[in-house]
Amino acid sequence: MIKSAQPESNSIHSKNVVSSKQTSTINSSDSPLCKNDSPVSFQNAPTFGKDLDSLINLTDISQIEEAINWLSIEEAKLDNHLDKILATKKNLDADFLNFLTTLPIIEDTQSNLIAIRKSIDDGYSTVEPLHNNINLLNNNKIKIEEASDLVDKGILFLENISKVENSINSGEIEAGCQILSECIQILDILDSSKSTLPQETKDIIDLILQQISISLNSTSAATTLEKNRNELTRLVALKFDKSSSNNDNKAIIECFKLFPLLNEKGLGLEKYSKLLCQKLSDNYKLLKVQSDKEGAFLLRLVNLFDSVAYLIDSNTSLVEKYYGEGSMTRVIQHLQLELDSRVVLVLESFEDERQISKLKYQIQFSKEQLEADLSNVSIASTVDQSSKTPGNSGKRPNAPKNNLQNSSKSASVLQDSQFETINENVDAIAISKLVPELAMMAAKGESFLEFLSVKGQSGSDFLKSPNFESESILLSDTILLNSQRKSSILSKDIYASDGLAVPKLSVDSNTGLLIGTQLEYLVKWIQSSYLEFEIYSMQRAVLRALQLDDINVLEGWNHPIFGDLGNNQNGNAKSSYFFNLKSKKTQFSSISLTSSITGDIFYVLQTALHRCLNTQNASLFNKLSISACDILKRSYLTYIDHFIQHGWVYPSSAQQQSSLLPDQGAFKSARSSGEYGSRMSRDGANSNMSSSSSNLTGLGALGLSSSDWKQSFKNSITNSSFVSVLGLNNPGDNVVVEQQKRVCVGLNNLDVSINYLEALCDGLSNRFKQVWELDSFDDIPQDDPLYEEIDSIKMSIRLISDVKSSFNGNLIQGLTNLGNQALKLKIRQALKDSYRDIKYVLSNEEEFTDLMNEPLFVSRLFILLDQPLFSMFKNRLTIRNFGELIGNIGLGFLIYDWQRAILQSKFNYLGGLVFERDVKLVLSKFEDLLEPVMANSNMNLDVRSKFSKLIQMASIMASEQNQLDEFSNQSQNPSLDNTASANSFNENSSLYRRTSLKNKLDSTLINSGFGDISLKLDSLSILSQNEIAQLSSNRIQL
Repeated sequence: MIKSAQPESNSIHSKNVVSSKQTSTINSSDSPLCKNDSPVSFQNAPTFGKDLDSLINLTDISQIEEAINWLSIEEAKLDNHLDKILATKKNLDADFLNFLTTLPIIEDTQSNLIAIRKSIDDGYSTVEPLHNNINLLNNNKIKIEEASDLVDKGILFLENISKVENSINSGEIEAGCQILSECIQILDILDSSKSTLPQETKDIIDLILQQISISLNSTSAATTLEKNRNELTRLVALKFDKSSSNNDNKAIIECFKLFPLLNEKGLGLEKYSKLLCQKLSDNYKLLKVQSDKEGAFLLRLVNLFDSVAYLIDSNTSLVEKYYGEGSMTRVIQHLQLELDSRVVLVLESFEDERQISKLKYQIQFSKEQLEADLSNVSIASTVDQSSKTPGNSGKRPNAPKNNLQNSSKSASVLQDSQFETINENVDAIAISKLVPELAMMAAKGESFLEFLSVKGQSGSDFLKSPNFESESILLSDTILLNSQRKSSILSKDIYASDGLAVPKLSVDSNTGLLIGTQLEYLVKWIQSSYLEFEIYSMQRAVLRALQLDDINVLEGWNHPIFGDLGNNQNGNAKSSYFFNLKSKKTQFSSISLTSSITGDIFYVLQTALHRCLNTQNASLFNKLSISACDILKRSYLTYIDHFIQHGWVYPSSAQQQSSLLPDQGAFKSARSSGEYGSRMSRDGANSNMSSSSSNLTGLGALGLSSSDWKQSFKNSITNSSFVSVLGLNNPGDNVVVEQQKRVCVGLNNLDVSINYLEALCDGLSNRFKQVWELDSFDDIPQDDPLYEEIDSIKMSIRLISDVKSSFNGNLIQGLTNLGNQALKLKIRQALKDSYRDIKYVLSNEEEFTDLMNEPLFVSRLFILLDQPLFSMFKNRLTIRNFGELIGNIGLGFLIYDWQRAILQSKFNYLGGLVFERDVKLVLSKFEDLLEPVMANSNMNLDVRSKFSKLIQMASIMASEQNQLDEFSNQSQNPSLDNTASANSFNENSSLYRRTSLKNKLDSTLINSGFGDISLKLDSLSILSQNEIAQLSSNRIQL
């Protein structure tokens, strides 16, 4: 069976010459069919491969049978496909036979096409000459039409010439101008001189013109037309002049429209410009202002500027409508010349009436003396009080930041006739009236020049176009030269002295407007004169403000600060325990904190700088800003420093109590280890506390360094007996009050000046935006010309603002000196007196309870400091100065000495609890005292952070012994973090706070009105290892 099947398989394989693509097509398109044409399907798919070569190696009978069946099916598919191919052969044969039958027809058609092509070629050769003849006829027709049109225009020209003559004779000028305009256009067409015309057209035009000349009695068309044009121009000009004389605006405009029709744009613009100049002059004459009135010349100048601006704006559309774009330039040029002549007259009269030359000479003559007076400003503080009038004194509280004007005197006070003038040779009243007028004139002049610049830029593009007729628009050099000769105001000495040369008139090629006008140079002269008078007026007003400072007559400074409770005349100390956080100290509402100079100085500067900003000139503002900064630094700051540099003094009685007495022996600490078993009575100590003699030689235990003996000697020697005997220094209470007042008021003036300076700069920035009409400085691109002006103004304002750093530096230095002179020794002495019989080594709980019920140390400390010192300074210093003096400087002295004293003191556990209570009370008291300062976000005063070391000392001292030993061991290990140890110790110490003693401590504080006063160590400074070891060694175990 295999042998019989093999040939069949091979035959099938041999027949399989169809490509793989065809095979796939057959397999996919035709499926095996049964006898009933239904598709054949295998029950089981063949297990052999589809490659015919694989069928040769089959050995399994079932697979062979299956392969034979599959091959039979494939053979049937192939036969079916071949049958379809053979079926198409008949159609192809039929189509080929049909094609062969068409070949003779195609050959016949090709022979016919050759004949047709030849016929077409013959026809084209026949038509081509006809086409050329037709084109020639068309060209001749066009020439004939052009010639006919030219002849018609010649005929129309003759008719219009006749009409023009009739219109002239009948007085119909407007109709004659319209017809003449048409004649001008026709004659322009009949111009045979144009090189672009063909010769035949030129010949025709010549014939037409010859015929026109014959019709005009041998007069050429151009001559006749020019004659009529001149006659109409004369009539229109006469009518324009007559209408101008009669002020007939309607007739004026009608005539103005006719000049362009007559090719007389230049004449029309000239006449109309002169008419507008005449209106400008007439309008100026209507202004009746007496020259001696204040601001009279400003009104005259503004009238001229406003009139010119109105004439330009109201006539631009009319002129450019009938004369073309850019024609208004000619009118503006004439208005510039007319304005020059008027401004010259105004300023000549202004200079004569206001005596500018005389005032400038006076200023130059007294300038050196004025600057010398300002440089020696400290002399102004010694002005005789008799020169001051009653009523100038008064309370000068802290003025709001943005209210400079309300805190200052009127400017008229600085010019009061009852005060002796600074320099008899200077007419200060005339200058004071002249400065505002010059400022407004400079502002108006700058604004008007900017207006002209904008108008010129609007037409700059047309000036560069080829259609611009410069001859009929722009003024000639001859006219400019003649106009310049009419006025020589800048040749006068006053202008030459200001560095202004005689200007040279010319036309700006970019805008078409005139440059080098008298107005431009006179505006510069006004600006320079204004700046000179403004600086002098500002300097003189500042000097007068210095001389009129009311520091000598301020209210509320009748009593000095004694710094000692026993000598305090301003109030009685409370005998009982007065320490209450909820109580508020009585304010001395009648005390004037600042003198008049601060408000007056900044009012003068604000007025001058705002006035200069209105001129819209960045250069002027920059120069004035430099002068203002110079005044603030060299004069005002020097004047204030003169008060502060005198230094702080106390009355002689207090000084004698706090002076050094070497025979009293060294100070012996009541907290030393040898005294913990005995203590003086608290009542006795309290009664003798205020009257006991002070001893400063032993302050080393409280932190007095070796270099402090110089300051101690300086403060004590001023009232020593041998100095008083020699008469070198024996100040009375009045002298002390005066010196204390000058120091406090000087510092307050500096503090308020910083606020005023910030308000001044803010006001200048806002005013700058208003004047320049800016919403924001950031909206101006850098390539804009305005950007440089804005940047210059901003730099000037920053220059003024930078003076604040000088004020701040002097203020901090002055407060530091005040703290060293007035607080340092007082605080140390108060700390020493308060600790005189206090110890932190308590032997029993009864003594602990006694101390907890009455905080003796805190009561003593604040009796000695609060009422005699803190309250006194609180009512004599501004909030900022008080916060800096007490919250930073004074509190720094107290904490530094307290820390050093505690590090040298012995203590036990109960004493540590008392010390922790004392720290809490002192901290709470200072927070209450400095509450207004801490409420001010600008101060950044954190009292609690300053107590960080004392808080940690208290936590260590209030711990049990085992906890202290553990913490001490940790502190000696450098691998441990101090912060972690301190916090760990703070948490462990909370165990003992739950004991009865700790509850008693907390309840005592709460009952005293302190509430929850927790001592937090987060983010605070920590003790060093040496300090922790020192505290550990001071611990005594009873």
